[in-house]
Amino acid sequence: MKQVDESKGFTLLELMVGLVIFMIGITGLMGMIIMQAQGNRISKGLDEASTVVQAQVETMAAVTYSDLGTDASAPSTNGLSNASILAQGPLNRLGQSIGTGTGPYSYYRYSVICDSTTSSVAPSSTPDYCGLLGSARPPELACSTISPALTNREKMIRVLVAWTDRNGKCHYKTSDSLQFN
Repeated sequence: MKQVDESKGFTLLELMVGLVIFMIGITGLMGMIIMQAQGNRISKGLDEASTVVQAQVETMAAVTYSDLGTDASAPSTNGLSNASILAQGPLNRLGQSIGTGTGPYSYYRYSVICDSTTSSVAPSSTPDYCGLLGSARPPELACSTISPALTNREKMIRVLVAWTDRNGKCHYKTSDSLQFN
């Protein structure tokens, strides 16, 4: 008769300890996957906002220097009165008004033209990026924050795009572009 060696194999206690260690590892991995998904959503919003910002900068850059910032009426894309905010939105990821495209976020685009005569325009004391109303002006749109000051041959195009993520957190992307005479 063969003698059975009982020291081979795993006991039930060893299997349960191994299973607990495995579950702890899986829990940590799940946390990493969730963080990665959140990071991807924020990154997607930032990428789309960059596209919306760049589209506006390119549109404004196409306006001749003498016409840029000289529109005496309400701000418009052809001119945009100095130190007046052009507010556009909600927009989709292509910079089109909502209804003409799809996307997970609604973007709001704000533009301002600064020159040597508008450098005294100051930011509002309470900036609100995701609901910029009236004269509220975040520091990123203020002409007074430009350093060094603009000369009489320079105009600054400042663009800010804001959006709110699924969790209600406000994000924004800004860009500046100089025009020379």
